[in-house]
Amino acid sequence: MYENLEQAICQSFLPCFARALGMSIALPFEISVLGLSQRFVLSAGFALLALNPSSAGAFSTSQFEALLNLAANFVVGIMLGLPLLLLLQGAKLVGEMLDIGRGQNIAHAYDPITHNSETFSDQLLHALFWAAIVWSGALQVMFAVYYQSLQVIGSTGQMRDFLSQSWEWCATLVTTWLNFGFKLVCPLLFGYLLVDLAAALINKMLPQVSLFSESFQIKSCFGLLFIWALWHQIDVHELLAALPEKALPPAHGT
Repeated sequence: MYENLEQAICQSFLPCFARALGMSIALPFEISVLGLSQRFVLSAGFALLALNPSSAGAFSTSQFEALLNLAANFVVGIMLGLPLLLLLQGAKLVGEMLDIGRGQNIAHAYDPITHNSETFSDQLLHALFWAAIVWSGALQVMFAVYYQSLQVIGSTGQMRDFLSQSWEWCATLVTTWLNFGFKLVCPLLFGYLLVDLAAALINKMLPQVSLFSESFQIKSCFGLLFIWALWHQIDVHELLAALPEKALPPAHGT
C-alpha cells in the first residue's frame, strides 16, 4: 500500500505539481514568503485534482529520468503561464511610459513587502488588465489549458516522447497567447506615441502658446481619454472570452 502511494506521489503528483508551479509564475502574487506559499498551495491543489493514481507504476524510470521529467514539466508550466505574465508586465510597461511621458518621474508608490517602487499608472493598468482577465473568464481558460495539457502532453513517460509531444503544442499555445497580448498592449503603446506627437504638434503650430507648465495635465487627460476609448471601443471582454476556442487544442485520439 505504501509502495503504491509512494509511486503515485513520485510518478503522478510531483510532475503535475511541477507543471502547475511553473504556470503559477504568471499569477500576480507577491515575491515574498506569503506569495510563494500561495503558489505552492495553489499548485498542490491543481496537482491533487489532476492526480491519476492508476498511472503510477506504468513507467519504470530511474531517479535521473524522474528529475528530468520534473524539470520538463516545470518548463512546460512556465510556457503555459509566460504569455499571461508578459501581458501583465506589458501593461505595467505602458503605464510607466505614460507617467514618464507626462513628466511624472518622481512620484512613486512604495511597496514595503517587495521593497519596490512603481509609478501609479503602471499599477493602475496592471490592475485593470488583471481585473479584465479575471472578469472575462480568461483565468479559468488558463486553468483549463493546464488540465488540457495533461491530456495532450502526458506528465509521465519517456523523455523523447514527452518532448516530441510538447514542443509543437506549446509553441502553438504561446503564439496564441502572445497574439492575444499584442492586440491589447500594442494599441496602448501606439496611444502613448500619439500623446507625445499631439503635444509636439500643438507646440509647433502654436509657438506663442506655452504648454510647458500644462503639459502634465494635458498628457494626463490624453492618456485617460485613450484608455477610456480603448476599454469601450475595443471589445476587450469578447476578445478575452473568445480565447478558449483558440487556446485549447483537441487531445490526441479525439
